[in-house]
Amino acid sequence: MKKFLFVLLFLSFSFAQEYKAVFDCSSSDERFVLNRLFLIERTAKDFKEDGLKYSFVITLHSGCVLFLKKNLSTFPPKKE
Repeated sequence: MKKFLFVLLFLSFSFAQEYKAVFDCSSSDERFVLNRLFLIERTAKDFKEDGLKYSFVITLHSGCVLFLKKNLSTFPPKKE
């Protein structure tokens, strides 16, 4: 019975319609924040190249908010 449930669970995840990820940022360390942003960008690019649907949630709190507020204010808003 356990093997059956494992196989059923595996198959349900392998045919997922949309991949979901949560990225959490609470560090005020510039290197960590930049690496986290690179990871998000790279993951999205890989999913797009493979034709996969995805949905991301990015949480910003603690030192990360202060870091981004300080650094993003020097860039003009992107016009779309």
